[in-house]
Amino acid sequence: MALHVSQEKASKLSVAEEEYFTQLKSLNGRCGRWEVELLELIKGGERMAGEKVAVVELKEEHEDLCENLLQGQGEMLLKCEGMLSTLKFLINVE
Repeated sequence: MALHVSQEKASKLSVAEEEYFTQLKSLNGRCGRWEVELLELIKGGERMAGEKVAVVELKEEHEDLCENLLQGQGEMLLKCEGMLSTLKFLINVE
């Protein structure tokens, strides 16, 4: 008889355990919905990344100027990067 009573008690969940499993089911359902929404956002982002936002028609002389400006900016960024790495080295040495 005592074994039968202990088996009954062991098979029943406490209130806290029932609440825990109920909460797990709820969270699992929410995660499923969030996963669907996240995948939709990712797909939307991929579509937007493939689109051109703005296109500007330039004359050939302006295209050359823009290319020269971009090239000059690239060179300036490389110089700045070199200067920063020198500063970082000096800071770490001292």
